Amino acid sequence: MPRFAANLILLLLGLSTAAMARPLLPSSETSAARLCIEARLPDTDIRDYCRIALGDGGMTPKTVSEVHVHLGYALENLGELDEAQAAYTQAVELDPTSTEALNSLAWFHWRGDSYAQARDHFQRSMDLWPTASSLAGMASIMGYVEGDYRRALELIDLSLALNEDYHWAIREKGWIQLSLADHDAALASFNHVLKREPEDANAHQGASRAFREMGRYDRALEHASRAIEISPGDVYNHVNRSYILRLSEKFGLSMKDAEAAIRIDPGYSRGYAELAFGQSALHRTSDAIATFEAGVEAGAGDNYLHYWFADFLSKQGLFSRAMEQIDLALAADGAGAADYEMKAYVAISMEEYELALSAANAALEIDESYAFAWYYRALAELGLGQTKQSVATLDRAVSEGLKDEQIDGFVSDLIRAGALLTALQVAAKYN
Repeated sequence: MPRFAANLILLLLGLSTAAMARPLLPSSETSAARLCIEARLPDTDIRDYCRIALGDGGMTPKTVSEVHVHLGYALENLGELDEAQAAYTQAVELDPTSTEALNSLAWFHWRGDSYAQARDHFQRSMDLWPTASSLAGMASIMGYVEGDYRRALELIDLSLALNEDYHWAIREKGWIQLSLADHDAALASFNHVLKREPEDANAHQGASRAFREMGRYDRALEHASRAIEISPGDVYNHVNRSYILRLSEKFGLSMKDAEAAIRIDPGYSRGYAELAFGQSALHRTSDAIATFEAGVEAGAGDNYLHYWFADFLSKQGLFSRAMEQIDLALAADGAGAADYEMKAYVAISMEEYELALSAANAALEIDESYAFAWYYRALAELGLGQTKQSVATLDRAVSEGLKDEQIDGFVSDLIRAGALLTALQVAAKYN
């Protein structure tokens, strides 16, 4: 039969030549099962064929599991998430040894930010037989959830050893390398992806961030703009370019992107923050405060927005209002050491030294290597008259990387506290 005629028949059947190349199911299986698993059809058709296959029966448990996996794919793509999860779960229950079923359920949980469940299923899949998919998924969790980027890099390299053309894993490697501040390596990974797929907006985002962190704002702006061209409805793309433009002191253009981000997603806090930062840079203080307040009123008042609103208010000397915002930040999801450190800073500015000490200690319970938390603890101790202890605490802050500017500030505070000899000793030690 001529190739064209054969392809036409496949088209009428809803199959592709790629599907024809894959091994067909045993002849005992139903036609609906073949269409469910092998065909390249719209998701509504795949869903329907999978359901017909499950209703027909006569399949092996392994095939029934595979049908549930493909039913899950179709349902998830159609936004029927509860039904998709049920299908993936059923697939695992029917064939607990199927890495495809385990990986499908793991990725479903991963996309839903249920990382503990995703980790469990990726691990079960890896225990059976490590695949490029399970290794890449576990790498992502190790990095972005658990913060172990070194281990994440090892796993992503193992994934790519199994499948060197795994596009997602190559791009994910770039993000992991970026988290390790290996900018050149990250750019190499993102460029590798972009050579194959120039329209990959996420890879452009990664390249933009790498160049931004390297201080090469012109190149960062190129990639940020390409990401917007490819995916203009992605709020992050506009916020990212707004940030780069602000760093480039192009405040008018920066605010335009921030306003675009707010239009796209009024509940995304970073759009309001970037707009307020731009207004502040132009000395439009009241406008900046109004923008922060608008973000809070719009429901965008998450940990990030409250933190930066508190920071802005404290710089205006509005410490009581700043304390209100930092307490809201601490009550929101995602509160961390930086939020407690900010509370310590604001409390010291208000001369509430007991409160500052408590906040600094809370930050150090989360991250004992946090130099600024040690610094504010030292200032709180000094404010409480514990001069000797404050100097010892300052030493710890310096060992964690405290900068000269803060050391000079501490010396000035010692002088104001009347501890002139101690001030001279500290100055001599660190100058």
